[in-house]
Amino acid sequence: MFISNENKQIPLWYQKSSFAPDGVVVWDYHVIFVYNEGDVSLVYDLDTKLPFPCDFTEYAAKGIRPNKTVKKQYHRKFRVIPGLKFLSTFASDRSHMLDANKQWLSDPPLYPCIQTSDSTNNIQDYISMDPAVGVGVVLDFEGLIDKFSRKT
Repeated sequence: MFISNENKQIPLWYQKSSFAPDGVVVWDYHVIFVYNEGDVSLVYDLDTKLPFPCDFTEYAAKGIRPNKTVKKQYHRKFRVIPGLKFLSTFASDRSHMLDANKQWLSDPPLYPCIQTSDSTNNIQDYISMDPAVGVGVVLDFEGLIDKFSRKT
């Protein structure tokens, strides 16, 4: 799942990268994995201070928080892509990690860039929260809760 918005400014809480007491970070985008089977949804976020994996309900309440708790410019949207579809279509040459002088903004991963037979770089389609672009479905916070919360 890719989390972003039109402004590329999305707050998430309980993040290891934060220096704030509540762990808030404003990312341009963030990626998490949600494992969903039946009434169990677990979030795998490599940057969270919450349990790993974390129950989706806890992660949504503490790590994401409802959009009504933040200014409209920070409302998050969520591009949900089935795992096999993601693995067969996602590609990144890491160019989004370079500044204007072609210097790394952060150290790149040590593993090779991810490519498919169709693309060497389509990450912007995944970060985009335009439902007409890319793969998967784009949800607002309420749609995300409806999709992954326990049904009792």
